[in-house]
Amino acid sequence: MFFFLSKILAVVITPITLILLPFFWAMYKHSKKWLWISMVVLFIFGNSLIANYTMMWWERPMVPLNQLEKNYDIGIILTGVTHNHFPVNDRVHFTRGADRVLHPVQLYKEGYIKKILVTGGSGALMPGELREAEEIKRVLMLAEIPEADIIVEKESRNTYENAQFTAKIINRDFKEARLLLITSAFHMRRSEACFENAGLDFDIFPAHFLGFTPDPGLNLIYPDERNMYLWSILFREWLGLVAYKITGYI
Repeated sequence: MFFFLSKILAVVITPITLILLPFFWAMYKHSKKWLWISMVVLFIFGNSLIANYTMMWWERPMVPLNQLEKNYDIGIILTGVTHNHFPVNDRVHFTRGADRVLHPVQLYKEGYIKKILVTGGSGALMPGELREAEEIKRVLMLAEIPEADIIVEKESRNTYENAQFTAKIINRDFKEARLLLITSAFHMRRSEACFENAGLDFDIFPAHFLGFTPDPGLNLIYPDERNMYLWSILFREWLGLVAYKITGYI
């Protein structure tokens, strides 16, 4: 039930909803006050400075490679970066966040991690046969990473299950392993909380950074749809943290 409810809330509670609600209320009530409220909300969520600096504040900071030790036994990749709804599945379709996969490849090739554990099945309400961890494994093998060095966890449907199911594998087969957790920078806070709750000890390596200092110009004040996208991600993460806290997941 929680899985389905979280998916529904992630669709309903968005910046667009918060903009349209006062707008439609203004139309219904013929209220200039609510129309102005709608415009102010639009400015806040559409503003590049506000959106990017909020995202930069939320994201875990980048870790330079020269500050990373070369003795991690396992790099843990969280999925959520591919799309398997296309009719042709003879290749892996990335939606966003391919850095979650490409950066671990570099870490493996340069000796920072010895094995890669990919965790994630399908987060869809109606999952198909493909499991995302298996899709990522295909990409890793195309990068000439030996199959023996790839561990797949393909049953989890969300971050909480990523942590719980990964912990079972680690505690069963790799109890003394040094772990490096790899996910998008905006997703790292929730991931850390879940993996700590699962009893694992790890360091972090954020990837897929979204926030940046925007160039000066009219784009700083003119609403931009990309900023809505940033806020949608932030809303989803904040909602996820609150929901996980309420349910005792973290």
